[in-house]
This record gives sequence, structure tokens and C-alpha cells, in this order.
Amino acid sequence: MPSFFEVRRSKLRAVFSRARAGSSKKDLTLSTNGTFSHWDTLPAEIQVLILSRCSLSDILNIRLVSHGFRTLIDTNQPDIARSHLRFLRHGSLPSRLEEIDQDYTHEPEDDMRLLSDLFPPPKTRQGAYVYDWQYLKSLNGRLDVCTRLSHHLAEVVMDLYIASRDGGSKKIAKRSRLGGKDRLQDKFRPSLFYVLLFFESYSQARLDHQNSLHIDYDSGRLPAPVTPHDRFQVYLSLQRNILSSPPFTHTPTLMTTHHTMHVLRTCLRTTISRNPGAHIDPQPQALHARRTAWISMLLNHSGLDRIAEFFAAERDHGGLTFRGGNKRREFMKNMERDQQGYERASVRAVVFADDGGSDGLGVDKFWFEAAEGVLEERGEVPDVAEMGVRGGFFGREDNVAVSCAWYLLDSSGTVL
Repeated sequence: MPSFFEVRRSKLRAVFSRARAGSSKKDLTLSTNGTFSHWDTLPAEIQVLILSRCSLSDILNIRLVSHGFRTLIDTNQPDIARSHLRFLRHGSLPSRLEEIDQDYTHEPEDDMRLLSDLFPPPKTRQGAYVYDWQYLKSLNGRLDVCTRLSHHLAEVVMDLYIASRDGGSKKIAKRSRLGGKDRLQDKFRPSLFYVLLFFESYSQARLDHQNSLHIDYDSGRLPAPVTPHDRFQVYLSLQRNILSSPPFTHTPTLMTTHHTMHVLRTCLRTTISRNPGAHIDPQPQALHARRTAWISMLLNHSGLDRIAEFFAAERDHGGLTFRGGNKRREFMKNMERDQQGYERASVRAVVFADDGGSDGLGVDKFWFEAAEGVLEERGEVPDVAEMGVRGGFFGREDNVAVSCAWYLLDSSGTVL
């Protein structure tokens, strides 16, 4: 009969033997992926599925952990990106604009479904969608811009609403502001997706038009520079073409976007009017012209991202950015860069006649004239037109923003 020590020794030898065998087998598997964990024993399909459930930032951070993870993620990038988007869309993939059923909620969980339908992935020459990190980053960037802008618009509209109810209880006003702001932001955010689609589509259409004019000029088919009047007519036609295409062929969508654009324009005007010294300018007409040119630059050339920067700078002008600079100073630098880039565009100087820097488009010519014309052709009249409150750069136009916001929240007008 073996002694106690012999039994213990045989058990220890067995343990070391099993450990050595497992280590050898594991080293053989890890030599392929190099992540040194049981992760390597999972099938590639399961690994892709697990990674697709992570946020995009987490996926890109995991890629930096080791050579094995980087190889795995880079090799399976299309599958991970597609599966990740399918997860965010609750099981579906982007549809063509013609096939969108318009059945979207205003919940944040539904944002990515609408956003990816409006901005589908790029296609290969064979017509297949390309799912990659760049596309997912672009969706996240658009969502971030619209979320920030919806927050600022909701704040401005609620300020206007509270200001119109002088004499009320401060406690009720505060409660109304908090509740109304949250509801407005939830309504503005998806509506701004359509606004962003128009901004990007119109910017691309203008660029394509300018490039075609440049080709005609180089080939001698453009006898004279395009006059400001002709250029405006072309730009108006480009806008109408966009509004006559999906998703704006759905009239309620066009109407909602139209009201959102009214809110955006009025909030820009109202915020600019609050600048120090705005009401003591000895030349109010010159001040009005400067403000109009400023807003026109934001709408026609800078885009929604710069507009969101403007609201952030004006509402928190004492705050600091992550780079340590003043928000307003940072915004002004970006706007100056936008203006210089526009003025340096050689194609504009060659094919367009001098317009004094107006670009042929004022504030009211961006979206509004084209949208109202398309709505009139469809037999629809925007509610803001029925109110008869189109006058004035300030004053009564504040009511337009509040009324349009109420339309977006509830067609009956009962909001709070």
C-alpha cells in the first residue's frame, strides 16, 4: 500500500502533466491570433458577433490591444461594421429612400435607423454597399451635430416662449421650460436629419454644377461668366429638384422640415440680436445687412456643424474648449477660414460674374422660396403663412419659431 507522501506526489505529477499539456495546446492556438486568452477558441463568427455589439469607439480601442485583435478586426471589418449597424437598427439594414415607410418614432433608439436610411453607405462600382469604419464614423458625426443643434434650438425656443408669458409664476415657468425643452429636443433631432440631408445634397449639387461650368469654360463653351440672376435661378432649380425627390416627396416630411427651417432661421436671428451693442448701433440698416450676410454665410457655406458651434459659442461664450481656447474665438476663426476658402475658390472667380460677395442668395432664398413653391404646387400652405407673421427681422418673427415648434410637437397646439 503506497504511503501518504507517495499518493500526494503522484497527484502533483498528474496536475503538472495536465497543466503542461494544456499549455502546449494553448500555445499552438495562440500562435495564430496572439491574444493569449480563451477568446482564441471561439469561432470567427462568434467573435465578429461579439465585437459588433460593442460601440464603435470600443471596437477601435480593442483593435489597439494587440496584433491579433487588429488582424481580426481589419480582416472582418465589413462583416463587423454591417453587423454593428444591423444591431443599432434593431435587425435591419438601410433601405432605399423610395422604400422608406416613414414609420419612425422620435425615440433616440430609432435615430440610427432613420439616419442610415437618409445617408446610406457608399457603393462599389458593382452597386454593393460598402460597410466600414469611415461610414459608421460619418453617421456618428451627423448624429452628434443634430443632437447638439437640437439642444440649442430647444433652449432658444423655450426662452422665447417664457419671455412671451410675462407675469406668470416663475415656478410654473421653470417647470414648463424643463419639460418643453426635453420634448422639443426629441422632436427637433430627427427633423434636423432631414435638414442636414438638404444641406449636404444642396452643397454637392452646387459643387457639381460649378465643376460642369468649369469644364465648359475650359472647352470654350461658356462665352461669358454667369450673371448673379442666372446663378440664382440655377440654384433655385437645384433646390427644387432636391425637394421633388425622396424623402421630400412625402409631403408631411417636407412640411415638418419646412417648420424646422423656420425655427433654425429665427433662432439664428434672435441669438445674433442679443449681442452687446446690437440695439445702440447708429446705423440699424447697416447692422441688419451685416447680420443677414452673416446668417447667409452660415446657411449657404458653413453648414450645420458650424451653426451648432455658433449657438454653443453665443450661449456659453465664457466657456473653454478642450484645446483651451475660448469658444467664441474658436468659432470666429472657423468662420474666417470658411469665408477665406469661399473667396479663394478659383472656379467661382472664373465662371461667375462679380456679385459683390452676395453669392446670389440671401437668407430667404435658401430653402424657403423653393420649399414654399413646391408646397404650393402640392396644394399645401404652411401654417406660418396662414398666421401672417412674416414681417420684421425681430419682434413678431419670434412668434414664428414658437408656433413652428408647437406644430412639430402637437398639431393641436397643446404642448405643455
